[in-house]
Amino acid sequence: MKHLTLLFLTALIMSQSIADETATRPNERLQVIIDLFLDDLPAQGLALLESDESQIVEEIEETKNAEVYILLGRAYFYAEQDIKSIDAFEAALRIDPEQSDAHFFIGLIQRFSDDLDSAERSFQNAITINSVDQKYFMELARTLEMKGDLTSAAKTYKNVLVLDADNFDANFNLATIHANDGDTETAEIYYLKATEIEPLDADSHYNLGQLYQNTEQY
Repeated sequence: MKHLTLLFLTALIMSQSIADETATRPNERLQVIIDLFLDDLPAQGLALLESDESQIVEEIEETKNAEVYILLGRAYFYAEQDIKSIDAFEAALRIDPEQSDAHFFIGLIQRFSDDLDSAERSFQNAITINSVDQKYFMELARTLEMKGDLTSAAKTYKNVLVLDADNFDANFNLATIHANDGDTETAEIYYLKATEIEPLDADSHYNLGQLYQNTEQY
């Protein structure tokens, strides 16, 4: 009896181990694919995605895991397969409506498609769920700037700086907005901060020099 019990326990542990491995396998494979894209190896990432796609999708559908759907959506996003990417992110939101990154990536896709109003709403949705992730505010600000709503864009860039005063892009873009609006004193403050953060950035030095030239500070 003891022997049979040990055999049963061993089989149970092995089956549990296989189940755990199956549950994590799509996460790991998708992360490898994403890393290939992020490491500027898109051909390899796309090849691996295409070879593993059907099995990965099947396993994800079985697990119903929102975070894995986010990884799948990101893999499709980097592969520039926008329709599949949005489908994956929307699947994640059906499982867990609090997945802020799903709204964020959907917003990026919408902006790439020049649907700026929808992109703005998606970034706002992401911020509503998670108001401490500066990248949500950055992309919302960029979208507002593209829409020509510079007042709202400037306010949103300032929200970024509340979260991270050393965000180069927020400082630089704020400086440019104020410079174009004729507020040279405020623009100077943000350009100086930008040059402090990234001393080797040519554009911030050039724009600051142009600002001084335009105000006759030769």
